[in-house]
Amino acid sequence: MLRSSWNLSAVGGYTDTIGRSAILSIAYHNVTCINAMPARDSNNKNQDCSYRGIEYRLCPGTQRKAKKLAGLAGACQFVWNAILSQCNEEYQDETKENPQLAYFSLGKRFTKLRDKVGWLPEYLFAIVRYALKYQADAWQRYFRDTANRPDFHRKHKHTDSFTATKDFFKIVDDSVYIQKIGWMKMRRNGGNPYLDGKPIEITVRKEGRYWKMSVIYKIPTPEKTENGVAVGIDLNTYNVAWTSSEGEQGMLPIEKPDVKEIRIRRYQHKLTRQQKGSNRAKITKRKIAKWKRKQKNTRKNQDH
Repeated sequence: MLRSSWNLSAVGGYTDTIGRSAILSIAYHNVTCINAMPARDSNNKNQDCSYRGIEYRLCPGTQRKAKKLAGLAGACQFVWNAILSQCNEEYQDETKENPQLAYFSLGKRFTKLRDKVGWLPEYLFAIVRYALKYQADAWQRYFRDTANRPDFHRKHKHTDSFTATKDFFKIVDDSVYIQKIGWMKMRRNGGNPYLDGKPIEITVRKEGRYWKMSVIYKIPTPEKTENGVAVGIDLNTYNVAWTSSEGEQGMLPIEKPDVKEIRIRRYQHKLTRQQKGSNRAKITKRKIAKWKRKQKNTRKNQDH
């Protein structure tokens, strides 16, 4: 995945850090913001390539494919919880040694679990096992005291998702093929801006009633244009402020989503007057989620 901070560099070693997880492609004062490389390839000696992340709307097309997507995401969640439960039990048992928590060791546990659970072989081995890659990284962050202990994935707390590497999917034009699922359409306003890029990883997740797919492209590193001026960009909730090394300051013109905020507040107030658990309350919750999703997409488009 992409790093949580980005560096904007210009001449003279002047560097500003943008403190928000966003992919920026803003050119201002002839200075270009360039994405950092993924963390897993941070030590790569090949500096002729960089990485970009693009999000698409994924359209399964049929109910059968939608069920396969949900089943694959559910299998990843089941494996995460099952392996995490085993590790927690061994930690609590003082008679046993501490469990090995590297990705390779967790993969061995997954192989044994797959032989015991009859329905797991229905899903692709590598994609389901890749969920343990995130768990191994979570354990490492916990041992370095940079994050909390890994938690169980709950139905209403965590997003249904799975990750596939380049060997298990294929993208052709506006369609993507995932093994054991099939071809599906992907949509995005403006299409694919990196037609010459090579997709190396996808992450599919469900947001509300829709499926989204994030694609990581490997592209040639664009040439940096430098004119002696550095620009720092600070992202707030609604507005984007900028300042240059010459002392100039300003705000980028961004329209505030007032209509969306008004709709959200109206439906939230309506929800407080409805009976909890009723069908009308469920419909109102779906409307709130719909307008929040629109609000989030508006802010995301402004970031890009």
